[in-house]
Amino acid sequence: SNCAVPAQFAFVAPKKLFSKAVDRNRIKRLLREGVRLQKHEWNSIMQQREQNFIFLLSYQAKTIKSQQEISTNISLLFNKILDK
Repeated sequence: SNCAVPAQFAFVAPKKLFSKAVDRNRIKRLLREGVRLQKHEWNSIMQQREQNFIFLLSYQAKTIKSQQEISTNISLLFNKILDK
C-alpha cells in the first residue's frame, strides 16, 4: 500500500435530524474527537495488515450523546470492523 495514512474519515450529521447548523457542527466535532483519540491504535493494526480504508461516519441518533458515549460506540464499531 502506498498511502501515507491507512485510514481516512468523513463525518456526517444529517440536516433532517438536526436542523440547526450549531448542532450538526457539534456532532461532527464530537465524532472527530472520538476518532482522534483512538486512531493511532487502528492505524498500526491496518499498517501491519497492509490495509487502507475510507470511513464515512453518519450520526443517526435522535439526540446529541456525550463525548464518552460517542467514543465508546466508535471504539465498538471499529473493533468489529478490524476483527473481520
